[in-house]
Amino acid sequence: MGAIIAGLLVIPHIGTPATIVIAALLMFIAGMHWSSRRRAWLVLVPLIAMALPVVQLPAVQVLLPVTQRDSRDLYQHEDAISITHVVERGDGQRLLLDDLQRMDASTDPAAVSAQQNQARLPLMLHPNPRSVLFLGVGTGISVSGSLPYDALRRVGVELSQGAISAMQPWFGVVNGDVLSKMEVVRDDARRFLQRSTDRFDVIIGDLFHPDLVGRSSLLSVEQFDRVKQRLAVNGLFVQWLALNQFDPASLQVVLRSFKSVFPAGVIFVDGFRLAMVGTLLLALALT
Repeated sequence: MGAIIAGLLVIPHIGTPATIVIAALLMFIAGMHWSSRRRAWLVLVPLIAMALPVVQLPAVQVLLPVTQRDSRDLYQHEDAISITHVVERGDGQRLLLDDLQRMDASTDPAAVSAQQNQARLPLMLHPNPRSVLFLGVGTGISVSGSLPYDALRRVGVELSQGAISAMQPWFGVVNGDVLSKMEVVRDDARRFLQRSTDRFDVIIGDLFHPDLVGRSSLLSVEQFDRVKQRLAVNGLFVQWLALNQFDPASLQVVLRSFKSVFPAGVIFVDGFRLAMVGTLLLALALT
């Protein structure tokens, strides 16, 4: 029960460091409750004084002095999924960090263009896209590549509340205020696809870190088949991969899994990004 309360209620509101400090103090108080020596309670004063500095996580530049030494923290959110940070470097570039280990997005101009291409390519391949589903939203920069399509219905599925909350205030200038032009559903992509009855002309699978627990199933035959069931007539699905995150053998497994569901699939390469394109049509017209 304690683990459930801490994970779902306490940590999202006050964070892991504060939760640990409070738990330690409560255990100390519980232990001292049976002591007949009242002076022993005086130990609580220095303990609280020592605990105060660690109630919050140190700044990112302190935790990552090599890569983020000139950065400043703009935003932090912690829940049962991850710890999300938005930091701003000395040159003004903003980064979205996941668990202080992975950079999920950047406002660097070259990175912004590459992220927007993740929406541009799928929409250009469809003859008349009217609806698009984004499996993963992040900062909304990739979604902003769809803004030239005025009448397009946009739905985004994002599991990280930290990313959703940071999208508008910290990345709105770069993503074109896309949050006001789309519907965002906080959910797991697999569960959303299983429960939804909507069909979409285009479905786009965002880049993600396949080494994280549970993420590799997003590249499984079962997941690709769930996506296929949500495609409209003449719909197409694009799953983006970061080539630097796969060895040749693992990449071959993913490609074979994709081809088993979308036999007429093709691939595109944009730098170190690879797009697997599947369609319900027998062949994809590229002219």
